[in-house]
Amino acid sequence: MNRILGGILAALTLAAAVGFYVSATDRPALPDVPAAASSVLAHTADDAVAPAPTPLTSPPGTPVADPAAPDPDPSAPPPDGPVPGEPQPTASSPGTPPAPPPASDPAAPAPTELYLTAPGLTDPGATEVFTATWIDSAGYGVDGVVLLQRAEGDTWVPVAELTTSVGRASTSVTVAASAIYRLVYPGSDALAPQVSDEVAVIAETRMESALTLTAAPARVVTGGPAVLTVGWHNTDAVPIIGDIVVEALADGAWTAVATVTTGSDGAAATTVTPTVSTAYRAVYPGGTRYLPVTSADVTVSAVSAATIPVRSCANQADVDALPHGVGCHYTSVDAGVFVVGHDFQGNAWWNELAMGAYVQLTGEQAGLYEVVDRVIAPGRAAELGPAEQWTCGDRCDVILQTCIDANTGFTWLRRVG
Repeated sequence: MNRILGGILAALTLAAAVGFYVSATDRPALPDVPAAASSVLAHTADDAVAPAPTPLTSPPGTPVADPAAPDPDPSAPPPDGPVPGEPQPTASSPGTPPAPPPASDPAAPAPTELYLTAPGLTDPGATEVFTATWIDSAGYGVDGVVLLQRAEGDTWVPVAELTTSVGRASTSVTVAASAIYRLVYPGSDALAPQVSDEVAVIAETRMESALTLTAAPARVVTGGPAVLTVGWHNTDAVPIIGDIVVEALADGAWTAVATVTTGSDGAAATTVTPTVSTAYRAVYPGGTRYLPVTSADVTVSAVSAATIPVRSCANQADVDALPHGVGCHYTSVDAGVFVVGHDFQGNAWWNELAMGAYVQLTGEQAGLYEVVDRVIAPGRAAELGPAEQWTCGDRCDVILQTCIDANTGFTWLRRVG
């Protein structure tokens, strides 16, 4: 069996080295099933295969009183019983001993159910927890000693004894190699023999990989969309195909928000819409070929922002025709991106935006911006001179322009999302 597992591992390593990409979903073959073991039913610690035993609070079969029934009258005779003051019939003549009760067969041993829970996959030499669950036919926990066995060749060898309490017991086992395990109860006068399903535990040396996660944009308006992009590669930078879980940190705990499947380029994406600033990460929980891996955290900031609808305009007539509260990208100026609007048309508040505040432009130049500076220029219109005097160069991306009294305000916006 060791030679077979060694061959499987060598084949996996070769595939990762020469392939354009490798798949995380391919599984190596199970170990050879010894003659002592029949078909393998591989339960894992992640599968809910063992029911939770019920603590035994009263013997099974004990009648349960109806809480809605009236309390019995202690002076009342039992139904169909003798009436006080009347002669009672006798079962036999005076001096005749009572007849012995009829003989009955001894009760058969009671059946039980026995479950073994163990990890389906581990690393060679790792110590893992194996759990026994033992219940009777009514679901009550059975207390006693059961044997954990491992298949070797055509025999079962003992591994440990587990003493259950309320139907449960666990033990730690060092898994040196892939093997098949089971639980056995040999039986007693009261309980019938029982054997659990067999559990295959695969011990494979798995490879390392790397996960990356990026967010675009990294800052959004509250409830706005951000695209999270996952990248998954092995240590030789070969893309990996497989399922990756994207998690968000909420109330101090990581919670899955999406599962994505990477393609032949090792990439996948999902969209999130955080209402508060939220940290995200990508997680691969581990599989038959790769060890568990987690990306670095990425935070998407959700901010409150004022909104300005923006159109396109080419001349002063277009500006004068703008609806209330709407600005326009003045395309006749190529010295910078100027978004203009009349103050008396509901745009005077542009000059009151605080430094560091956020503005969301919709329509033309759509995006999220941060206020980085402001200049109040003396005069209006032609009095301002060339537009180049009021541009911001690399310091900003959009300039909001509107009048303030007899002057003109230029508010500089830098794109952040």
